Amino acid sequence: KINYKILKRNGHFQNKKESVYRLIKKRELKDDEWLELKKIADRNKINFFATVFDEEGLDLVKKMKCNSIKIASSDINYHQFISKAAKTKFSIQIDTGNSTIAEIEQTIKIIKKQNNDKIIIHYCPTGYPAENEGINLNYIKYLKKKFGYPVAYSDHSTNLHYSHMAILYGASLIEKTLTE
Repeated sequence: KINYKILKRNGHFQNKKESVYRLIKKRELKDDEWLELKKIADRNKINFFATVFDEEGLDLVKKMKCNSIKIASSDINYHQFISKAAKTKFSIQIDTGNSTIAEIEQTIKIIKKQNNDKIIIHYCPTGYPAENEGINLNYIKYLKKKFGYPVAYSDHSTNLHYSHMAILYGASLIEKTLTE
């Protein structure tokens, strides 16, 4: 079992303890639920994307006709899968997490090798929720200058201030994690 905290709507944290398997299973969406979410997004003119971890997920986003997929920071060295994802010609969003610059460079090379230059780099401070001292919005400017691709900000903080500030630092896309 693991201990974790969830942020409640009232702004307070609640301590939880449960098995990793149970934690994941109760949050897992079925394919028909994903398809319904995509329909809702389309009706509301929201660009829908999903983080994809395996070939089944890749097949599902193809079925949903997404324009973009996200590669989790934990998979930045899963080169075989990144290559397959890049072949889809989707825009590939690379989550950085604790990745090194060399790992980001290698991932970009793999994507470009598949003749896919539609790349978005996600600056993603670690931690759920991300703590103030671990957030460096100057990194958005650095990544843009270093790689020349749009940079997104994955906001796992407990407020919206960092999302708003990330735009001022040049973020082209904001991903906000919401918990209940």
